[in-house]
Amino acid sequence: SRNSYLPRSVYTVMTLGAPVGTLIAFLADREGRYDVWVGGIAGGDFINLTKGRFARMHMDQLHTVGFNPDGTFVWLRAFERNDAGQDVPNIWLIPVTGGAPRRFLDNTTHLAWSPDGGRIVYQQYTPGDPLFIAAADGSGARQIFMDAPGRHCHMLAWSPDGRYIYFVRGPHPTREMDVWRIRAEGGEPERLTHHNAWGAVRARNR
Repeated sequence: SRNSYLPRSVYTVMTLGAPVGTLIAFLADREGRYDVWVGGIAGGDFINLTKGRFARMHMDQLHTVGFNPDGTFVWLRAFERNDAGQDVPNIWLIPVTGGAPRRFLDNTTHLAWSPDGGRIVYQQYTPGDPLFIAAADGSGARQIFMDAPGRHCHMLAWSPDGRYIYFVRGPHPTREMDVWRIRAEGGEPERLTHHNAWGAVRARNR
């Protein structure tokens, strides 16, 4: 459905700029549940891409939606019940013009495409939040880092030259998070901030 005004709560806003065009994707509970919406950043009508397809998408303090590099798809994270009866997050892709969602990565919380669009980095929803590098289609995945159980690695972002992955890291119960980076080929991560604060989760590589 389309709506030019979304008066209820809006969460997790991601934008896409030139050369593809200026688009915005976000979660909103305009129709009583969270759905993914997309439209022009200048305003006008928005398209509801998910239309109640997923029961749970909201996840506090973590990105839930974004764009692929050429802006043809919106990615989203949605929790679903697996064969073991556990609720786990999966990443789905939906055309920005609407259509059937396609499951892209299983048991995954977040992903980011490299600046050249040729690779992705993603974080799996297992103890230690392991980080993987793969081809843009998800093939050839290779683990580059895994933290100790109870520690988390969130908010992935590539450096502009594609050499580093930036992320926030720390123990979730105390929310003492800081920004770290690791080479795309793996190795020891390097700590960049010493805030020991939940606010670090908002840091973004530009």
